[in-house]
Amino acid sequence: MLYVTTRRIVALRQDLENRSANDADEAAASRLPRPTAKDALTEATIRHVAEYGIDRISLRSVAAEVGATTAAIVHHFKNKDGLLLAAAEQALACDRRNHEGYIAALPPMPMNAQVFADFISAYLELQRQNSYISRFWLEALFHSQTFPAVSEALGSWHASRVEFWRDILKNAENPAIRAQNFTSYIVAEEAFSCALHENPTYALIVRETARCIASAIFDIDNHNSPDATITNWLKNQSLRFPIVTEPDASSMRERLLSHAAAAIRPKGTGGISQRHLAKLAGGAPSMIVYHFGDMHTFAQEAIWRALLHRLPHEFDPEKSVIDRAEDRSHWARRMADMICPAPDSAGDAGFYVGYSRLTGQATLLASHQPELTPLVYHLRCLEGFGTYRLRDVIWPETSAEVGYIEAAAFGMWIKGEAVVNEAIRSRNCTTPEDILGVTSIIA
Repeated sequence: MLYVTTRRIVALRQDLENRSANDADEAAASRLPRPTAKDALTEATIRHVAEYGIDRISLRSVAAEVGATTAAIVHHFKNKDGLLLAAAEQALACDRRNHEGYIAALPPMPMNAQVFADFISAYLELQRQNSYISRFWLEALFHSQTFPAVSEALGSWHASRVEFWRDILKNAENPAIRAQNFTSYIVAEEAFSCALHENPTYALIVRETARCIASAIFDIDNHNSPDATITNWLKNQSLRFPIVTEPDASSMRERLLSHAAAAIRPKGTGGISQRHLAKLAGGAPSMIVYHFGDMHTFAQEAIWRALLHRLPHEFDPEKSVIDRAEDRSHWARRMADMICPAPDSAGDAGFYVGYSRLTGQATLLASHQPELTPLVYHLRCLEGFGTYRLRDVIWPETSAEVGYIEAAAFGMWIKGEAVVNEAIRSRNCTTPEDILGVTSIIA
């Protein structure tokens, strides 16, 4: 069996960088001396979405960057939705070219579990290097409900990604099924990578998760079993942010957090407004600094509080999992309800949709505001917590072989599925059978 080495991965990255440089030179040589105003506005929009976030895009700023006025945007695109749609079409073409380049740069070697595991880490790094395009699509995905104008383009983008991974996994059994499932995992990991790529422990977590997934996809029993040291370390991580089930309404600190969480749930991370939240809590804006030290600490705790809204029973470490999931079929039905959109529903339905959307938004925000990184790192370390607790239900015959890394890999897939369901699968959401199928692949 052929194994890829670090040297090969480095060579792959260097080759892609050289290709990108050559492509850039060729593009510059063939480009007109002055691009059209429409093209310049579209390119500026992609950059602004990537740098500042799709929910913070300003038509005035985009126009000013290319020396134009908002009248030019109205003339060419009519409104913000038209501008974003044009930017999405251009970003889709760029994303496809990038992925075609990844495949072209791969050495002519058979894809096996070890090669694939190494390629996952390399892929995340390559996507980070192509940050504008990667960030644009992550922003669109995790804010899909705020900007429905790009929903159709998101469907084309996701289909293109599935096709890419199908091509990569063509030597695996059932490559279409494997590619569909893997695409959901990798989009969730790509979001975490935006904020955590400089964290060495995160790199180890990705490495072990990649080995676990690669072994599962290529059906290699224990060939690349996760490192016990990393697995045990993850399993023993404690909650860095508290779970508060009954907040004290008389406390200004708790009122600030409660109002912030209530604003974040429907509006995302953009719902954090110091002046507005202080007013709702019946205090001055300075109260936030008084109780939390700074706005970043407050934002972390408020996002965490919003994430815990309608927390399912099995995620509460102080509660038992007994009788919550009667058997695999019952558990799979509950999971399907939680990862499919369920507006205005009670109970657990739709829980993972809101959780995954907000987690993704937090990772993107943390890449611009490093002060939020501790929360994002904490969320990645917690991946798989609920799944691991229920391993006897999910894998009744092989639970002894299921470690925390396997549970985390499944948890990441769940998060990716949930956000993709919300963005592009309003009618054809993940079914209980789909969920059971992924569990059978993992263990």
